[in-house]
Amino acid sequence: MNLLTDCSVSPKTGYGIGGYIFLQDFDTPLEHLNNSIQLKKFSNVTSTELELKTLLWALAELKGSAINCIIYTDSQNITRLPGRRARLEENGFKNSSGRDLKLRDAYLSFFKQMDGLKFEVNKVKGHSPNHHKNQLEKVFSLIDKKTRKSLRELKE
Repeated sequence: MNLLTDCSVSPKTGYGIGGYIFLQDFDTPLEHLNNSIQLKKFSNVTSTELELKTLLWALAELKGSAINCIIYTDSQNITRLPGRRARLEENGFKNSSGRDLKLRDAYLSFFKQMDGLKFEVNKVKGHSPNHHKNQLEKVFSLIDKKTRKSLRELKE
């Protein structure tokens, strides 16, 4: 099972669109995938927060179907989270001033989902030229384009 997530945010408005697609394999022709991409509007979010909220939303929507799935994202924050876990837990999800991290609850949810669903997270190279993209990157590009288009339509 494969889960691909991406999002697009407007720093000016704080609105963002998160998107995901859940695939068994990457053999499906691209033209058949566009209608399988799920989108959701979020408000008052930063790009980092939106990436994480989009992933958590997708995992919640997929429920048990996401067990042992491979997650693909271009979010450096998400791909690094598993490696940061021990330090975050050691610090009680607090910053150096002793205050809770802004994304504390989202991080806790992420790790709870990770423990229950046993997923792995992989980084996707985003925004490379089309002629250099493999099938995974082409599918990822569909989500990217759809979230950006949906965000533009929000502004109009």
